[in-house]
Amino acid sequence: MLRVLTPQGIKIVPSVSQLKQNTNFKGWICQPNQYVIDVQKWTVRQTVCGFPEEQSIDDFEPVEEVICPNTNCFCGNDIEMRKGKTEDHLKLIKDKVVKIEPYRGEELLAIDNENKVNVNFYTEKKCNFSCSYCEPENHTYEHSIDIEKYKQAWRIVNPRNVHTINISGGEPTLNKKYIDFIKWLKGNNPYSRISTSTNGTKSASYLAHLNRYSHLSVSIHFEFVGESYFQKLEQFLRNRGDNKKSIRFKCMLHPGRFNQVKNFLNRFKGYPELDMTVTPLWKVGTKEIMKYDEEMWSIVT
Repeated sequence: MLRVLTPQGIKIVPSVSQLKQNTNFKGWICQPNQYVIDVQKWTVRQTVCGFPEEQSIDDFEPVEEVICPNTNCFCGNDIEMRKGKTEDHLKLIKDKVVKIEPYRGEELLAIDNENKVNVNFYTEKKCNFSCSYCEPENHTYEHSIDIEKYKQAWRIVNPRNVHTINISGGEPTLNKKYIDFIKWLKGNNPYSRISTSTNGTKSASYLAHLNRYSHLSVSIHFEFVGESYFQKLEQFLRNRGDNKKSIRFKCMLHPGRFNQVKNFLNRFKGYPELDMTVTPLWKVGTKEIMKYDEEMWSIVT
């Protein structure tokens, strides 16, 4: 769970989505401890937002502390990095929690994920979707990259003390040897939690095979999916077997698709091992969140 400092003391946040209405950290002290490895661009940076700037994988030098220049912090991994309004707030967030209380929208003074190192690993930008809310540069339709280049990027950056490895693209499962890479990565990082972000368009049997080695975060893009896709997901959930990792359905909430999202949540709520979240979206080309009314926000939080 995420720890946050408020004027009322340290609180616990079960999901980072609860903080996405309050992400103005401009001027805060940020201690970037993440890695964003982009194989296709051959770059690495320590935040998703891109500050401090990305570097060549071959010349990577980590940065310990920066002053945030951004009005909004739009990525969950960036939001949960250790940060505070002042040095004193950074010290206070490390205090031992005497009484665990839930966060209920109080003013934020600092955030701490207990210095857990997370790696976002972008395999390549190849994708079979082109969502209206996704930046155009996030998509290509080129040939797949050899997974030996994936391995080379990991070896050079050499992340240490990694808590989670979140892999995405594009759509990573379009690479025919993707599961082979997952097996290699787990062999070299046996204590790390490996998760794949996928749009779930592969077959039910493929998803079940991948789920044996990787936790799955299936992003549901309602612009591109329909009844046959939902039935495939149901088949996958029914036939996963016992030897599997966790799974999350991450519903992408476009305001114009609100009723579809609600219907989806109702349809799949009966699966006890399934985690479902609803993710607000950002306007293309900006760091501004889309406009949601109170009812829409209620299914996010």
